[in-house]
Amino acid sequence: MIKLSANRKTKTTLHRVASMLEYALLVALIALIAIPSIRMFGATLDASLVQTTFEVAAAGGIHCERGSSIYPSCLAD
Repeated sequence: MIKLSANRKTKTTLHRVASMLEYALLVALIALIAIPSIRMFGATLDASLVQTTFEVAAAGGIHCERGSSIYPSCLAD
């Protein structure tokens, strides 16, 4: 009976380790998909905001260039 009890504990421990490993692999897979997607979305959003800045500046008659001495904060990094 003692051997059965020890065997059950071993199976339970192995099951927990396998579950933790599955969870870690799932988190890693989600990160591999999510991180590049978020970076791509950020780059797209950045390009869109830069284009909008130029359009708004042009509509207001402001000559907006990076490093402009007249409007230095127009395209501040």
